[in-house]
Amino acid sequence: GLGYVIFNLKDKQNIISASLLLSTLPLILFSTLRVEDTARYMLPMNIGIIMIISVFVIKLYERIKKQNKYGAYILIILILLSFWMYGQEKINTMKSVKQFSPGFIDGCEWVRENTPENSILLATYMYHTRYQCDRSVAIANDAEEIYLTNDETSYQHMKQNGINYIVVLTGLITDQKLKEHYPIEFINYIDNSNKFKKVHDNTDTYGNSGVIVYEVL
Repeated sequence: GLGYVIFNLKDKQNIISASLLLSTLPLILFSTLRVEDTARYMLPMNIGIIMIISVFVIKLYERIKKQNKYGAYILIILILLSFWMYGQEKINTMKSVKQFSPGFIDGCEWVRENTPENSILLATYMYHTRYQCDRSVAIANDAEEIYLTNDETSYQHMKQNGINYIVVLTGLITDQKLKEHYPIEFINYIDNSNKFKKVHDNTDTYGNSGVIVYEVL
């Protein structure tokens, strides 16, 4: 399709399609090092790409139809089948990737029913937790002090941020210091400190997909 457009730039539609594609290329420069972000910044390129593909398919359809109208119909059927096959495969993949775990839903249901509406939560997946638990989630600039000191300093920083409850997704507990995870040393600290109280635990039901909720005393 791109080859067809390049060799037929006298056509106004081809010029527009090529211009739309080229105008979006600089957006890649604003992307970050994360692969996911690069894909998001490239989304506007789809407009130009789809237009170029459309031009190619239309011209191919017209040429085939001149030779055999049934061949043109077969082309349309093949295109529709390809949409369905790859589209359905993508939907099935995203269902397993994007859905919340039942344990997380259950834990947030407990939070909604058993904590004051003005409670502030500490959680690594902040936006997911805020949405499902319907409570404010602390956006702490001192998260390193909270998660990595594992002593009185950690507790004091929680109090400074007004945190009332800690929502722990057990599947995110790790022995490594990874962002958006819970270091095992941090979990051991709050388990063994009298400044925290375990108020909910559904891991007996949901295992590694469960949630533990601690109250900050």
